[in-house]
Amino acid sequence: MADETYLCTSTRCRRADGDAARPRGRRAEPGSRLCGLCRRAVVRDVAALPGLHGHSEAEMSRPSGGAPAQRITGTRETALPVRASALEARRDVVATLSSWSRLVVDQVADAVPPHRTVAAMAAFLGRHAGWLATRPEAGRFADEMARAAAALRQEETAPRTDLSSLGPCVEPGCAAEVFLPRRGGEGLLIRGPVCTAGHVLTPRQWLALRETA
Repeated sequence: MADETYLCTSTRCRRADGDAARPRGRRAEPGSRLCGLCRRAVVRDVAALPGLHGHSEAEMSRPSGGAPAQRITGTRETALPVRASALEARRDVVATLSSWSRLVVDQVADAVPPHRTVAAMAAFLGRHAGWLATRPEAGRFADEMARAAAALRQEETAPRTDLSSLGPCVEPGCAAEVFLPRRGGEGLLIRGPVCTAGHVLTPRQWLALRETA
């Protein structure tokens, strides 16, 4: 029986052909759910994520002309003019890579779970990109990797604002600093304080951190 032929399922290569209800796109490669352009693009996006993630941390640590970030309790000050959007982008990269890594581990018999670092998970997904391209979820995988890379690239040019520091992260083995917006805001209410490595504190962890600060 001949292999089925699909249209590429990534939204980046779809186009409307006069009927919004019938989106069209390039034909997927044989045995794949992605066209050649989108398959190569997702491989590039995944490979770029560790560098973009590392660069975003360096950008957050670079001094700017604004006021320094200040601890909520105590008197220590630190010159880390970071943005809530940058912390969110970094958190989303970790969460996205972790989610797709779990899918591979759950469905590929010989897959060994990677360490929960951006570099390890990106390398793991890069090795399994060919398998992911054959899955019905291939378009979503390509789209989410593209969005993750684009969000980090956008942070390179976005204006930096200062945050208040809560102290070191409480996650085991993580020494990153935890920040929250100086004025609070929706990001704090929805997600809670976030460390620069992408860990989101639970209310109980946040309370414990404030008590020990």
